[in-house]
Amino acid sequence: MSLTDLQEIQRQRNLDTRGNWERSQDHRNQITTKLTAGEPESFLRVFGAGNANDLDLNQLSQHYTQIELVDIDSEALTHGIKSQGISHKHGVELVADVDLSTHQFPYTRPASTTVSACLFTQLIEQQSVEHNRSPESVALFRENHLKMLMSSTQPGGRVLFITDIVSNHTARQLPKVSEDQLNGFLSELVAVNNFFTGTNPFAIQKQLDSFEEVATHHLHDAWTWKLGARRFAVYAIEIQLKA
Repeated sequence: MSLTDLQEIQRQRNLDTRGNWERSQDHRNQITTKLTAGEPESFLRVFGAGNANDLDLNQLSQHYTQIELVDIDSEALTHGIKSQGISHKHGVELVADVDLSTHQFPYTRPASTTVSACLFTQLIEQQSVEHNRSPESVALFRENHLKMLMSSTQPGGRVLFITDIVSNHTARQLPKVSEDQLNGFLSELVAVNNFFTGTNPFAIQKQLDSFEEVATHHLHDAWTWKLGARRFAVYAIEIQLKA
């Protein structure tokens, strides 16, 4: 698939969800809280920022000296910062027209914290059906994505891998599951292979155990995200890199 085709697909998706700011509040709070835990930092990089509906940029800009938002869709990035009243004076820079499915990102400096913001499922969806059917190919694709995140992060920094894992299209009971039951509910879905391709959190943690640059990793409690008419379950794995 050409870069132009990918841009058009993502542009349409971002247009469809542009007005989702209010409905994304709980999801945004989950991410912002995780990103602002601890002492203020120098540099946050967000891969897959899109409309930035899941990022409170005003709050984040008080915690980070510099923020870099990366996405394939320049129009969505521009809309995202304008809708939140953000400008260059907040230390926010945009890097657009980047195809992250290649796992290549020519960064100018490593970030102190790097985020993959519900990007992985979109990238894997763009791959061929044959690619998606092979567990080995999916694992390799995911490994390369994780390596891109880690290689663009400074030693001793952290990576936050955030992904949707399932929606109410295949997990009909999801909207009715309480917060304290969500982790157990998702574990049951994983056991019967009801999750988006490549998003099994236990497989990802096992994969992370093999990376020499990883000091520790932690699976956070899952939460739900209402996106349009659909309800998604989302989780985050926080990865601490060796100094």
